[in-house]
Amino acid sequence: MFISLTFHNKLYILFTLIVILNVIFTVISYQYLLSVDVLDAKNAIISWLHGEKTQIETKLEKNSLSSIIQTSRESNTTVDWLAGIILDTRAIQPHIWSSITQLNCLYNVGIHIITKKNIQEGIKSRDDLYSSFHYDRGCAPFIFYDEQNLELNQNSTKNNRIDRISSLRDAQRVLLSRESKVKDNSVVIIADLDLYKLPSPQMIFDQIQLLKDKAYPFDAICGIGSTMNQIRKSQTNDEPKWVPFYYDTYALVFLPDTFSHPLSRRLIPHYYPGEDPRLVRSNNQIHGNFTQADIWRYFVEKGKQHPTGNVPVKSCFGGLTIFRSKVYFDKGCHYKLNETIIYEHKSDQASLMRYANNKEERPCEHVVFNDCLKQKKSFHLAVNPRLVSLWKRDVV
Repeated sequence: MFISLTFHNKLYILFTLIVILNVIFTVISYQYLLSVDVLDAKNAIISWLHGEKTQIETKLEKNSLSSIIQTSRESNTTVDWLAGIILDTRAIQPHIWSSITQLNCLYNVGIHIITKKNIQEGIKSRDDLYSSFHYDRGCAPFIFYDEQNLELNQNSTKNNRIDRISSLRDAQRVLLSRESKVKDNSVVIIADLDLYKLPSPQMIFDQIQLLKDKAYPFDAICGIGSTMNQIRKSQTNDEPKWVPFYYDTYALVFLPDTFSHPLSRRLIPHYYPGEDPRLVRSNNQIHGNFTQADIWRYFVEKGKQHPTGNVPVKSCFGGLTIFRSKVYFDKGCHYKLNETIIYEHKSDQASLMRYANNKEERPCEHVVFNDCLKQKKSFHLAVNPRLVSLWKRDVV
């Protein structure tokens, strides 16, 4: 019967078959990228001085943006951005690629990534997703910026991981301030790109919409940073249970002022005046009185008691924080702490050094930034226990 058809009819049938096969392939690819991972199969829960303007910020304000690899889609309406830094684009997980590309093309969120290695591979990964999902030319800007163009002083003996990250975050704020149309109802999402999974794009979008409402009582919302751990109720229990742990205690400060990081990991290993010991993570993170599992449950239970479902805190990050842009771009605050504090007030519990850890010997950059915002203005921050970010690693 097929042989008896006209040439044009044969072409039409072949074209139709190709379209059908392409649709099937696209659906299968999409399901693969969003497939349930091994952790889900194990019952994982889905769900007094701050730094003056840094040298790198000053340089960026004077220089042009010629070092940007401008591989973005044209859009004159983008006011919302997702900003992330990562050493190597090859470390970005498939789940993360899928989420940020959906945010970029389906929710009109600009993507701004500072990276040091394999930018071209990152561009290819993004373009492959564009092609797979048939995203059109309406995607928001997607910008890669080469970290090596920032001329960070990484040879300094004073610099360590926190110095590098805080300098990069401050530099990214300067770069984004040029790209972003800062409006009353715009937001900036700060996300760790080395996570295993972000909250769903729809959940992130819903939270964005809440922050754009002037009546919403918070200026920034953190995700609940989660990782999974197997624990036993007793030594004789042969069937360990997978339990969610809150992983980002280094960035977490409860209200009114209690640092959640355990004493054994602090630079100043003592409770400071006014701190609530009950909210400090136990040195024993499995069988202590207030473990990472207890912190996770604390946020879930406290969230049920708040009208918004959120838990107000002094500082947090959790791998994901969404800021109202006018707060994020505040020119008087920085992620990098003034070195006077770090080296001249090292043992002063009245300074920000009370939040320093004993590894990097300085506070987390998120604590520094959030503390400045809190002191300068009426700044309200909270953890959303439903906004789950996931690390693919077990706590040991």
